[in-house]
Amino acid sequence: IDDTNWSWKLGLNWKPNPLTLVYGSISQGVKSGGFFSGVATTSAQLQPYDPETLIDYEVGVKQRLPELGLSWSASAFFYDYSDVQTFIRDTSGGLPIQRLGNVDEASIYGLDLDAMWSPAALPGLDLVAGLGLLHTELGGFASSAGDVPKGNKLPDAPEVSFTLSAAYSFDLGEDATGRLQVDGRYADDMFKDALNAPLIATDAYWVWNARASVALPNDWEIAVWGKNLADEEYVTQGVNNLPLGFGFRVYGAPRTFGLTVSKAFQ
Repeated sequence: IDDTNWSWKLGLNWKPNPLTLVYGSISQGVKSGGFFSGVATTSAQLQPYDPETLIDYEVGVKQRLPELGLSWSASAFFYDYSDVQTFIRDTSGGLPIQRLGNVDEASIYGLDLDAMWSPAALPGLDLVAGLGLLHTELGGFASSAGDVPKGNKLPDAPEVSFTLSAAYSFDLGEDATGRLQVDGRYADDMFKDALNAPLIATDAYWVWNARASVALPNDWEIAVWGKNLADEEYVTQGVNNLPLGFGFRVYGAPRTFGLTVSKAFQ
């Protein structure tokens, strides 16, 4: 694999006041070509794929409101893809296989909103929320079942997503600081391949995590934590090759607890 690619960005920023930024940009990014590095069931799945090119159009605003302890941002974007790297079904060897390959084109547009609030009445408390709205569309491509027309959804692209977190820091005396944090993320149902096969799609889900830590002198920290507290089951990856009699789903990590002791070095 030998790639030569160009990335560039053109942007314009405007500050109507010192605490507000309005911006717009057009940029091009490139993801290198490569080959699949996950679970393969045949060497044919390791065929190289081409570079992916993205032209990104974005406008947005960011603002801080110190008197309210609030900062927020909003952005709208349109992504124009060429040679999208995604899971495809390939019949070039006579038998259908699922592998990472390229679809000629795709488009995405959406809206991102996020805010952080640190109320003056409750020092040490930070509340963060984010919302993502997304519409995706793949161009037409060939598959083992025949030509797939334009209009399928991109893999791993939920139409709605949320992030929420609440953290509280407090003084424990003797140069020690405590911190409690709870965070969650929501993802709408989504497909896991370009064919939009329901068998390996994932339903909407929430994942909640929590962490309690104590920061000690000399940059030591002790923390206890739990991840996926509700033990939510959700698919992170899948292969549907039922015509050959096999397939699999990979799920996210189950409920997990742990203890971490760490030290930062300057």
